[in-house]
Order: sequence, then C-alpha cells, then structure tokens
Amino acid sequence: MLGCGGGSIGSGDGQGGTFTTSVGSSVPLDGLTSEQAAQLCNDVNGATTATLGPTYCASVNLGSAVLMTNAYLQDNPTTANAELQTACSQFAAGPGAAGCRLAASCDALEIASNSPSCVATVADLVNCINENDALVRKLLAATPTCDAVTTSSLSAYLEPGGPFETYNVVSMSASCMALATCNGITTLSNISPGS
Repeated sequence: MLGCGGGSIGSGDGQGGTFTTSVGSSVPLDGLTSEQAAQLCNDVNGATTATLGPTYCASVNLGSAVLMTNAYLQDNPTTANAELQTACSQFAAGPGAAGCRLAASCDALEIASNSPSCVATVADLVNCINENDALVRKLLAATPTCDAVTTSSLSAYLEPGGPFETYNVVSMSASCMALATCNGITTLSNISPGS
C-alpha cells in the first residue's frame, strides 16, 4: 500500500485509502517543517474525526457485543437465536458501547521533538493508517450484525481461522514498525513514546 511521490497520497493498492495528506510522501517525520507538521496533523486528526474513528468504534462496539453474546451463549447453551439477537442488541446499546481509543492521532509539537532515531516518512504513516483501516473495515464487514446473530454465525465468526481471528489484528508492516520510535504519532499499531 505504499504511496509514492509528492502530493496527495493514500493507498497504492488501486482501491484508494481512507487517509490521504498533501504533505509529500518522501518527507521524513523528523524533517517536517512546522507548517508540514501542522498540515499532517490536521489531516490525521481530521480523518480520525470524520471516518477512521467512527469506523473503528463501530467495529469495536459491534465486535464487543458479539463476543459478549457468545459468552452468554456459552453460559446458556440452549438459548434460541431470537434471544441471542436480543442479548446482542442489549450488549451493543450498553454502557461499554460508548467510546474507544483513537484510531490515529497526531501532535505537531511532539513531532518537532523527534530524534534521528525516527526513520519513518509521511508515506509510512499514510500506509500504516490505511493498512489498519482496511483491517478494521474487513472485521466490521465480517462481524454479524445483532439481528443476524445465530448459534451458527457465532461459531463461524469465532472459529480458528475465522473472520475474528483473521481481522482482529493490527498491521505490523514495515511502515507501522518504522513509526514505533517516532514522537507525536499514534496509530492502532503503536502508542507513540511522546504521547
């Protein structure tokens, strides 16, 4: 998913990434000007508010409701599908459905404190955010909605090698790993040392 060149970049997989920025892709994060850092952070934080965050939270909330429904089924193995659907809906609307961590965040002042050990580029950040967003979207698409929960859909969703095991991960690509030593940037794959 590596975006190349300057200008607006996103996913290079032909499907278009959710996140793009006008900051040049080859610019190292430790070499951003204050204007570039501000623009990059505006882009990251704006995308988190507009699309990345809501998608991530929807995935977390639905996934949690489905997992709690499965736990309910394990405790009550003769539960009818209609009762499972009701339980899932109640779990989805419960107090745990309120919030989740940020899908990505950026602090321009923290970026300015990066040392040469931060070797990531803007392209690495864009790629990592888009790789994680793709995993979140695949997990959300594969997670049964509460009105579709049945004993068999829970089993298929949670079986070894099933959708939950396949997509309930974070990207550990080279792009994401390059961000590990950088201040001011947080993605689903890392927690920035500066945050």
